[in-house]
Amino acid sequence: MSTEKIEVKDKTIEGAIKKGLEQLGINRDNASIEVLSEPSSGILGIWGNREARVSMSPIHTPLSYLEYMLGKIIEEVDPDGIISIKEEGTELYVDIKGSDMGVLIGKKGQTLEALQYLMNVIMHRQFENFNGRVIIDIEGYRERRRKYISDMATKSARKAVKIKKEVVLEPMSGQDRRLVHLSLKDDPYVETYSSGDEPYRKVVIKPLRQ
Repeated sequence: MSTEKIEVKDKTIEGAIKKGLEQLGINRDNASIEVLSEPSSGILGIWGNREARVSMSPIHTPLSYLEYMLGKIIEEVDPDGIISIKEEGTELYVDIKGSDMGVLIGKKGQTLEALQYLMNVIMHRQFENFNGRVIIDIEGYRERRRKYISDMATKSARKAVKIKKEVVLEPMSGQDRRLVHLSLKDDPYVETYSSGDEPYRKVVIKPLRQ
């Protein structure tokens, strides 16, 4: 997505604006538009025809727009909340801190996952050429959850080996299931697979014959 001001010509003002939006890869509500000249048919519609000229630039970059949208949400929960965004490659990592952010995390991080999904949808709709991904964490929740899932997976794997039977974990989100699979992918004594349909899909830990 270009962040520079561009000048576009077309037979009509609306045509020029449409071309500019496509070139910038943004929606109209994120565009600063200045009409430089209106179209003219010239003398007898033959001589001196003049196209419409429009100057356009984005109001927000992807990073500033993400901060703006999250800021409006966080303000409703904690006016003193702090949003930090770090850009790494095509990914935007968001860290949110505040005094009462539990409501945005939700039970087992469900609200956080919904917020992250929503922000990704908004960003891809607002910026047609945005090919990145938004990853949101609140008060270090993801790291705490990762450690909890990893520890739980290890204990469950030991149990499966001990009783020589499959251990079926509780239904989890896709993110948590991936954490279980990753935690046990190098364990030589068990293998894992997912079973069931959403939202009740779960991980099964199967002991391997030794």
